Parts: sequence; structure tokens; C-alpha cells
Amino acid sequence: MHYWNEEWETLSPNQLKERQQELLSAQLSCLPQRSPYYRERLGELGVAPDHHWTLEEFAARVPMIDKVAILEDQKLSPPYGSLFAATPSDLVRVYTQPGPEFIPWTEADMAAMVDAWAYALFTCGVRSDDVVDQTLQFNWVMGGTMYDDGARRLGAAAVPGGAGMKQMHIDALQRLKVSVLIGFPTFLYDIARTAQEAGIDLTDGCAVRLLVMSGEMPSPSMRDELHDLFGAELREVYGTSEIGLVAATCGEGEGMHVNPGMLVEVVDPATDQPVADGQPGEIVLTDLRG
Repeated sequence: MHYWNEEWETLSPNQLKERQQELLSAQLSCLPQRSPYYRERLGELGVAPDHHWTLEEFAARVPMIDKVAILEDQKLSPPYGSLFAATPSDLVRVYTQPGPEFIPWTEADMAAMVDAWAYALFTCGVRSDDVVDQTLQFNWVMGGTMYDDGARRLGAAAVPGGAGMKQMHIDALQRLKVSVLIGFPTFLYDIARTAQEAGIDLTDGCAVRLLVMSGEMPSPSMRDELHDLFGAELREVYGTSEIGLVAATCGEGEGMHVNPGMLVEVVDPATDQPVADGQPGEIVLTDLRG
């Protein structure tokens, strides 16, 4: 069996919990000095800086924050808000999202995120001998950069195709022998249909073996059509703009592998309390890698 990070990926559930609690405690001990928002919130809880947090205590006591609150915070304390835990001189990249919401990243943030995306692609089955064409947008948002840098991080040849220009992607599939195609399911479908209308059979003469889908949840019928049109296996990656890579599917098809550096809770949106295993709820994410 192959791993991207064998140490992390082979931890037992109890070992992973202990490691996550260590990272959580270290992060929360630093935040009051760096972030006005968390200095106030954690101060209200009356905990000592060296307090050792359990995951259960964290989930019960530390308040959640959503995009609406982030946008309001950035309006009150422009441009990055009181959540900001770095200095402007530390920044190497600023992404944006509708709102507008600004997402500032330090060099350490970039390195952690690129490694996380490499982990996701590796989990999906991408390897160093692949030729990877990613079709997500590069400008303003993080998607295109992360998939491109993640593919290069694991040693694959990255084709920075980006969004749009379906004919260019089709040409690359034919001439560069692209083996992995990344994108929104609907755009991958558009590429396949455009090729079909031009009399191009992507299952004959092309080398695509793997479709990595992101940004949308394809219907079962679309999954079947994509498989038939490309003659390729399908994988999915789940992430968010604010927090980055969360999980990815592997070839077993039995669900998603959660990045071990990500704490995932599922809560009842009406009560903010955890739901029972197997019950629907709202996902709450905490990145422990910061």
C-alpha cells in the first residue's frame, strides 16, 4: 500500500485524536497573541494559555464562525478583519471570494495547502508519471493554483489549462496524452460533448485514465455518462475556499478520506449540537495545520 504521509495516514483513531488535540492546544495557545478576535473570544472563556484542550471541550466551548460573520468582521476591520493572525508583510498571496471576502495566505499557509492538495490528488490515484490538465479558474480564487501546484508537488507534469477554452483542452487531451483531467463535472461533461460533436472519440486515441471532480456533486447519471464518454475512472475532492482541502476519494469507492490535519464536526444547524453518527447535519471544519 502507498501513502502520501505514512506517519499520519497509519495512525490509529486514538493516536490521531491525541495528535489532533496536541495541534489544537498549540494553535489555541498562540491565537490570543496573534488574533484580536480570538483574544477576545478565548478571553471570555477564562482559559489559561497553556490549557490542554480536548476535541470535545473545543467543540462544546469555542464558538463557531461562518462566512457571514467573516464578511462582517472584514467590513468592521478592513481589509482582513480581526481574525487575521499574521502581519501584512508575512503575506505572499491574497485570494478573494464573493462578498467580497479576502483570504490572506502566508508562505507557510501556501506550503501546507499545496501539500494538502498533493495528498488529495495522491489519494485519488494521481502519480508522478501522470500528465495532469486542470480546468479550474486561476485568477482571484484558489482552485486552479492549488490543483496545479499540488500536481507538481507530487511530481506529475502539470498543464495549467484553466477555465474555458474547451477546444484547447480537447487538443491537449489528444496531443499531450493527458492522463488526468481535473474540473467541475459539468465542465468535464461539456468538454466530452464538444469532442463528441466534432467526431472525436475520447475513449480511442486519448490517454485519460482518471477524472478528478471538484466544486459540484455530480448526479449518478452524470457520473455514468462521464465514465462512458472518457472511458476513465472518477474521483472526487472536497474543499472550501476559506479552509482548503478537506477530503478526497480513493479507488475503493467507499467514501472520502478526510485529511488527518482537519477536524470535522457534523452539527444540527438549529442547535449547533453534534448529531448522531449517520444523521444529516451541517459540516463544521477546523484546520489544525496552522
